Amino acid sequence: MWYAALSGEAVVFVNHPGAMSEDSGMRPGYWHGNGVMPALCQKGSILGAVYNIPKDHPVGFTHIFLPENKFDKVIKEENYIFARKDNGYIAIWCSDRPEGYMDRLIGCEQRIYSRCHAYAVICGSSCEDTNLDSFISRVKKLDISFSKEQKELKVGERMLVKWYQSKDETQVM
Repeated sequence: MWYAALSGEAVVFVNHPGAMSEDSGMRPGYWHGNGVMPALCQKGSILGAVYNIPKDHPVGFTHIFLPENKFDKVIKEENYIFARKDNGYIAIWCSDRPEGYMDRLIGCEQRIYSRCHAYAVICGSSCEDTNLDSFISRVKKLDISFSKEQKELKVGERMLVKWYQSKDETQVM
């Protein structure tokens, strides 16, 4: 549903796989498509995503594709992943702590094992922040929070995105 690129190879995206492994031939697949669509909203350089995976869906996680060896630096800190490539920066905040997972691809996948969770993705560059440490400091001051009960992702006091149930169970409003 979204894709961020700091170079041709230093790319990041999140999806809810439609299958449990990379060996599956199902559609949607493991790395392409979504078994369940998130609620999404982008405001400036911040993108928010809220996933609410039904209890009866066989895949109870989402995963981040971030090929660590294609970035100049990757820092994992609590619920954050920060990365730099050349003069570009990206931060991924997760409401639940990401856990590394290896299947066919090594050093590329982080999973969130929760049926209701959120992501905030922040992009930046050396034009705004002089270095990665400055970017990390700025991002941490954003006060990102997620309410599982309300299914709301906030940045400070402002709601970024909220998940709503629609009549069509595969869609959100």
